[in-house]
Amino acid sequence: MTNMSQAPATEKKGVSDLLGFKIFGMPLPLYAFALITLLLSHFYNALPTDIVGGFAIMFIIGAIFGEIGKRLPIFNKYIGGAPVMIFLVAAYFVYAGIFTQKEIDAISNVMDKSNFLNLFIAVLITGAILSVNRRLLLKSLLGYIPTILMGIVGASIFGIAIGLVFGIPVDRIMMLYVLPIMGGGNGAGAVPCRRFTTPSPVVLAKSITQPLSLF
Repeated sequence: MTNMSQAPATEKKGVSDLLGFKIFGMPLPLYAFALITLLLSHFYNALPTDIVGGFAIMFIIGAIFGEIGKRLPIFNKYIGGAPVMIFLVAAYFVYAGIFTQKEIDAISNVMDKSNFLNLFIAVLITGAILSVNRRLLLKSLLGYIPTILMGIVGASIFGIAIGLVFGIPVDRIMMLYVLPIMGGGNGAGAVPCRRFTTPSPVVLAKSITQPLSLF
């Protein structure tokens, strides 16, 4: 009798936990509704190319793959976790043609035409500088400068060496891999460096997926 009474309680608790699960701060039912809406707009090619459509697809896709990257063993601790997972998946979606041209345009309008990336970088850098103690910052500059220069030289040498193993030309290694990583990763590095080489987001996606295709 006790076991029978415990079963409904356990089942009710499981449903409650599932409904209470959050993806990037959103309750699961609300996120599921947003995801279904996005999938319908994808299949009917109806996603608006303005800032609303751009933020919608970036948030919904980024939230789910961010959760996966944050929870995936080994990947979350040693490869980069949520940000790298989102970056790789988005690049593959462009490279494989999963994103429609309207969806690519929607994201490009937010990141390029509205200059949201510039605002993000300004807030990021300003916040990072203002959060550091002024005296500590001034004292650490003398130690940071030689270390940074040595890091740039070392990263360039090893980056070129690894890139040559994958058959990537030296200029592409520097512009699409080494400099973006040293310049701040994706937002402050990869996207601005891409503007010096080509306006096409497909090339940026290929630069990420090319080494993976050899495995």
